[in-house]
Amino acid sequence: MVPPSPPDPPDFRALFEAAPGPYLVLSPDLVIVAVNDAYLRATMTVRERIVGRPLFDVFPDNPADPGADGVRNLRASLDRVRAHLVPDAMAIQKYDIRRPEAAGGGFEERHWSPLNTPVLRADGTLACVIHHVEDVTELVRARARETEQSARGARLESELFLRARQLEVANEQLRAANAELTRLHADLEARVAARTAELRAEVDEHERTETELSAQREKLRVTLESIGDAVIVTDTAGRVVLVNRVAETLTGWGAADAAGAPLADVFRIVNQRTRAPVESPVRRVLAEGVVVGLANHTVLIARDGPERPIDDSAAPIRGPDGTLHGVVLIFRDVTERYAAEEAVRRERALLRTIIDSIPDLIFSKDVDRRFDLCNRGLIEFVGGDPCGKTAFDLFPADQAAGYDADDRRVLAGATLANREELARDAAGRDSWRLVTKAPLRDGDGRVVGLVGISRDIQERKATEDALRAK
Repeated sequence: MVPPSPPDPPDFRALFEAAPGPYLVLSPDLVIVAVNDAYLRATMTVRERIVGRPLFDVFPDNPADPGADGVRNLRASLDRVRAHLVPDAMAIQKYDIRRPEAAGGGFEERHWSPLNTPVLRADGTLACVIHHVEDVTELVRARARETEQSARGARLESELFLRARQLEVANEQLRAANAELTRLHADLEARVAARTAELRAEVDEHERTETELSAQREKLRVTLESIGDAVIVTDTAGRVVLVNRVAETLTGWGAADAAGAPLADVFRIVNQRTRAPVESPVRRVLAEGVVVGLANHTVLIARDGPERPIDDSAAPIRGPDGTLHGVVLIFRDVTERYAAEEAVRRERALLRTIIDSIPDLIFSKDVDRRFDLCNRGLIEFVGGDPCGKTAFDLFPADQAAGYDADDRRVLAGATLANREELARDAAGRDSWRLVTKAPLRDGDGRVVGLVGISRDIQERKATEDALRAK
């Protein structure tokens, strides 16, 4: 039985921006470097106007409130995080925010429950600080909590559906890109085979007449100049017979200078990592008579000094009777492709670091209700990697049955927003958590899993109980 192919890697940027809770990412010198949509909505700000600016330039104290201490208290918390490299949870803080001019300007009274968490590099130094807030203004004012929570749940449900759809679109684009890469690879192999056949025919013409040879060479020159890849043709001694314009550009050798020169002089290749010389593929073709490709991480050193990563293939040129007449070498500059792959890898690594640094429990499940993605918070909560497991493998039977029933409803197309429920961690401690789950759909709209986030609200529940007792 053929094992299933691994799933496409998740889009961590989309997960971060779709997180229901408000999050702000700060550099060590407290400059805003990233912000999710929930934070922008909560603070009535626009991403392009705050990213890259110092935190307290964007969010100053209310000048109309002489007793305002939001900046002072928040700065003190962030200083503790930067000094001790541990999370710092602040008490409920009055911190008014500036209204946009279109909304009347001035400042609007707000109360927040902030949590500041450090993100460390591999060497233990501070990379950034995640600033997470919960708007508890209405809780402090003790006004119509049920109505506000219902409206907020509707907004969160709408936002989660929108972010899930954006994630689907991004995944579809990635699948399309992979399909295009496969098509291009097949096209390249076909082009190599076609050009090799043409060169075989033209070498065969050499045995007939010099006039025909000249005509065929001219035909070959025009053909090769129309190819977007670099092409070098050698004779059976490994000396250059022909180069096209792309090959001239990449090797730094003009056609006249390269003609008759040993291929090793024109086509200098080394291993990008070890700098050791790489065996010429033409030498293997001449020795074995087979099509040969380069290993990964091969660099071409041009005559004038520039170095470019390349990939290539070399094929034998044979006459009708099978006699070997030379070799055709086709190669291309893959600098941009390598750079794009490295950029994607770095971005995924950064987004994975951010997701793992968020204190909420973030996860996704497949249609069998098994975890297939989780952040570090969830791994620590359940005491190990839950991927491949169900709720029944990780939680008490009564709690797991409730979670599983919710999962089935979400997989049927429903969205579960702001469900308060008890959960037991690996140490056997029960705590209240605020859970949101939404279906994950493919490009055709079919449900292929679910995504969820679980936030610790134990302190908030205690605050609510204290306010009710007053």
